[in-house]
Amino acid sequence: MDKLNQELINKIELSFKIDELIENFTKNSDISNEVIEILDENLKDKEKILERLKDKKTALIDEIHLYLDSIYDTDECENYIINRYWQNSYKNKTPTYFQKAYKLYYEIFFPKILQKYCNNFDTALEIGCGNGIITEILAKKFKNVIGIDLSKNGVNVANKNNKLKNVKYFCDDAKNAKKYISGSGYNLVFASDIMMYSQDKNLKAIFEGFLSIINPGGGIAYERKREK
Repeated sequence: MDKLNQELINKIELSFKIDELIENFTKNSDISNEVIEILDENLKDKEKILERLKDKKTALIDEIHLYLDSIYDTDECENYIINRYWQNSYKNKTPTYFQKAYKLYYEIFFPKILQKYCNNFDTALEIGCGNGIITEILAKKFKNVIGIDLSKNGVNVANKNNKLKNVKYFCDDAKNAKKYISGSGYNLVFASDIMMYSQDKNLKAIFEGFLSIINPGGGIAYERKREK
């Protein structure tokens, strides 16, 4: 990783650390050494400390955005932001209203789509499976289903809740999906929320990766962001 991307990632981590300090300091007025170190000054007034911490975070975020919007290559930093988000997105194990609605939506329309476009229901792969909401729906149609996600929290939740013998979950990158194939390939690859978080220049390689693990006559299904 080059120096610029590493520095940007350090600033991102510092911004999250400031969030944590603000939360802790709001509950407990004790001034920690970390607060003094970040602000580089020893303040006593609680309101002033909170104000300075918030100003520090705003300045960090503004600086990060300037580089992300610039001509510099910040791909590694952007990938880090996306991966960090997904690693933490499943810490709350209680299903949200959105997750319940999301599941209902797929339960209604997905089986019809699969029946129309798939001619073989042996094996399916879900890339970006999260906590297994869609994987379980696929398992009702396919004999064997593999779910892959970068989020350890998501995969842990999926494995904990998994009561299906024809489903297996792995915390891994999509590029390693080939090693989980038990036969020649998959009859369906479903990629949820993958394309919208991928850079345009990487889309060709992603699709080539999908094609390399699809059986002849198999299908690729994915979500994409709607254009306004």
